[in-house]
Amino acid sequence: GQDLEGATRAALRATVYSDDDPDVISTLAACYFARGMVPRAIRWQEKAVAAAPHSDRYRDELVAYRAAHEDDPHGLRRSRRGTSSGPAAGGQ
Repeated sequence: GQDLEGATRAALRATVYSDDDPDVISTLAACYFARGMVPRAIRWQEKAVAAAPHSDRYRDELVAYRAAHEDDPHGLRRSRRGTSSGPAAGGQ
C-alpha cells in the first residue's frame, strides 16, 4: 500500500533543504493532492510555478489541481487518505 502520510512528511522535509527546487515543491504538492488536500496542493504547486515560471509541466499540474478543486471544492468526492489518480499519479 501507499504510505502517503510518510511520503508527505518526507517531501515536506525535503523542501526545507531543496533551496526552492521546483521538482521537490511539486512532489510535495502531488502528495497533498493524492491525499485529497487540494487547497494545500494548490498553494504548494503555486510555489513550484513561481520557482520555475517557464515550466509548462508545473503550470499544467496547477491547472489540474485548480480544476479538481472547482469540481469538488469541499473534497466530498475524495478521501483524505484516498488513492487519487490525479496529474501526479504517474509519479514524479
